[in-house]
Amino acid sequence: MQDVSWVTDLKLRGSTGKLGNQSGLNNYNSLAIYNSQGTLLRYGNPDLKWETTTQNNIGFDLSMFKNKITISADYFKKTTSDLLLPLGLPSVVGDVKPTIVNAGAVTNKGFEFAIGYRNNDRKFKYSINANLATVTNNVDKLDPNLPNIYGQVSKTEAGHPLNSFYGFKMTGIYQTQKEIDDYLTGASHPDIKPGDIKFQDINGDGIINDVDRTYIGNPNPRVSCGANLSASYLGFDLSVLFQGVKGVEKYNDLKKIIDYDTRPFNHTTATLDAWHGAGTSNTIPRSTFTDNGSSKVSSIFVEDASYFRLKNIEIGYTLNLEGKMKSVFQNVRLFVSAQNLFTVTNYTGLDPEAYNMFDQGTYPQSKAFLFGINVKL
Repeated sequence: MQDVSWVTDLKLRGSTGKLGNQSGLNNYNSLAIYNSQGTLLRYGNPDLKWETTTQNNIGFDLSMFKNKITISADYFKKTTSDLLLPLGLPSVVGDVKPTIVNAGAVTNKGFEFAIGYRNNDRKFKYSINANLATVTNNVDKLDPNLPNIYGQVSKTEAGHPLNSFYGFKMTGIYQTQKEIDDYLTGASHPDIKPGDIKFQDINGDGIINDVDRTYIGNPNPRVSCGANLSASYLGFDLSVLFQGVKGVEKYNDLKKIIDYDTRPFNHTTATLDAWHGAGTSNTIPRSTFTDNGSSKVSSIFVEDASYFRLKNIEIGYTLNLEGKMKSVFQNVRLFVSAQNLFTVTNYTGLDPEAYNMFDQGTYPQSKAFLFGINVKL
């Protein structure tokens, strides 16, 4: 029989459950609403019911070498069905507000993994903990009367992630008038000039219009991770927290406002590399007060918002109290900490951690330095 004495504890676990949710709606969304003159304001929906979230988990917790090493792993699948969504009605039924319906289902599934190590056997004590999670988001179905949902820069449709970015796919910059004429053969195009953004002709008809829009990004993070280090030696202590996200896009509307808007705003130095003649740029269109293609929702503004950030670092020292000081104070600790000290990212917006997927210049999280003293009487 194999020796597994290094295993301190092993627990296998699994769970399943359902939870109802009315998603912040009030108690009267199933009823028709009339104004004081008896005019119908909204049709009721007597079949309306709560959303239902079903979640299944399976995983294990493992500790080894007298709990010095701990490992935890989970696989989860979370499905929300009977989604509560507003359904607008055709104008022929009158000027009425959207009716709330149970319109579809969304699934999130993925893995969560955590590992930790601690060593408290010596004067120098330390612990390291790290975690990683993956999530895949998918809209499973939508009501036939609501086959897709359009946002300002997004589209929600069965078979794709929730609120996926939807628009035109940039393939380069038109360099010459001949390139324009050879590419756009299906209709006249007097408004398109050399230096304008070239978009993919999805259906190949030689015309760029709404049927050439496609999915251009996913605002739902696919991977998130974190790591924490803590250590102490004599009276000194240290804690460090890292956090990051991988596989997420944001629509950088601030980039559009600053560098591509036709209004006479101040621009960033990126426009110094703008197209100004054949062969000068295939990524940044010409600077102009007329439309150069930037008015369209397109992939030129969808950016990878992955990042890795030092969220917090703190160093402290606990005084060794003696005599009268010890009789007055139980504990006195001095500390200095820094928050958001550095971020590694390719995102050109102000903050890749901004909550809004449509980033119009969300104020970034500030870098902060704190000094303090904790006193326990």
